[in-house]
Parts: sequence; structure tokens; C-alpha cells
Amino acid sequence: MFKYIGMFFRGVYKIIFYYPKLVKYSRNTDKYTIEERYAFVRKLATIVVKATRMDLSIEGIERLKNINGTLITPNHQSIIDPVILIYLSEKPLIFVSKIEVGSYPIVGRALRVIDSHLLDRDNLKESGRILLKCRDNLLDNKNVVIFPEGTRSSEGNRPILELKGGSFKPVMQAKKDILPIVINGSYKVMSKKKYKKDRTVSVKILPLYKYITYRNKNTVEIAKSVENKMNEVYKKRANCD
Repeated sequence: MFKYIGMFFRGVYKIIFYYPKLVKYSRNTDKYTIEERYAFVRKLATIVVKATRMDLSIEGIERLKNINGTLITPNHQSIIDPVILIYLSEKPLIFVSKIEVGSYPIVGRALRVIDSHLLDRDNLKESGRILLKCRDNLLDNKNVVIFPEGTRSSEGNRPILELKGGSFKPVMQAKKDILPIVINGSYKVMSKKKYKKDRTVSVKILPLYKYITYRNKNTVEIAKSVENKMNEVYKKRANCD
């Protein structure tokens, strides 16, 4: 409880003053460019990152600057992971998130502002439609973020969960590149447990997994290949924590 109160007074309260503008953007996305809308959401992400006092350790940030129609596949430890990615990426990111997140007053609106997709995993037809939208986004050279584990992993230094092959259908159909990202430590930021001193969150942006490299694989094989690349990095970083 005291952790969240501290975050609020360190700056999260500022988002309250930006909320009317967030509502305006979410209701009038067609009136503003994605760059303008994304810059505003990135400002909110910066407020949250600074309020948490997390100590971000970043490797490979230059790879995030050169993306163009790329599928970004991070592991998922915390609800704050998308905030970290928005904070790090100057280029607009489109997220695929579960439909429940859309009901969150601030997060849900922020996702709509940046044209993200809300996925109902119990509705196969709707899920298929969203994946086709992601494919079209990639073909339009927009960058899409999918958390291919399908859920948040357990706290602590545990291997990345099995990546779902379906997450890679859009990029395979669009014949675009994949950018794996390994996040470790974000679970500590919003955890109810007391991590008093260690606020380190490491983010490792791996080299692009080029379409020419994976083009002869099916989606399950692509998922396993990306999973192995990410776990290799994750295990090394976990052993150092």
C-alpha cells in the first residue's frame, strides 16, 4: 500500500490533470496523427516510469530505433511492461492486449489512443480478425507488440513461458521481421512484496529475427526458435541478479 502511495505523490497524480486530454484523444483519434497521439501517451508513460523510481538497464536500444513494420515479442512479467516499452520507443507501438484491459479508465483509453487491439481470447472468430488487423498493420509498416506467452509469468527468475505459435501468424503472413525483447525485474515494480532496495529492471533488445531466416518454418517452429533465443538471454541475466 505504502509503495503505491509513494508512487502517487512522486508523480502519478499528474496523470489526473492529463486525463481530460486523454479522453479527447480517445474519442477523436481520426482528428490527430498517430505520432501526435503516441507522443502524448509516451509523456504519461514517462511520468509513471519516473514515479516508480525503477533503475532501467537497457541493452540494444538502437535496434528499437530502426524498426519499421516489425513484430515485437517481449516476455511479460508485469502490467507495467507496456509502459516501459512505450517509454523506450520513440516510434509508435500498437499493442495487442486482452479485452479486459479496455475497461481500465486510464490504461484502456491510452491503448485506444494509440490504435491498439483488444483481444477476446474466448472468441476465436474475433481473435482471428484481430490477427488479420495486426498483419495489415505490419504491411503498413506499423510496429506491433504481442506478448506471445499469452499471460504474465510468475515472479522471480524463472524461464520464459512457452510462446504461442498463433502470435506469429501476422508476421509470417506479412513476411516481416521479428524483434524479441527480454525484460527482467519488472515484476518487482508493482509487486505487493517489499523490494526495498532493488528497483533494477533490465531490458535486452535482441537482434532482428529476419524473415529470410525463418521463412521456411511454421508458426510453432518460429515460436520455439524465438523462445530459445529469449530464454538463453533471460537465464544469463537471471543468474546475474
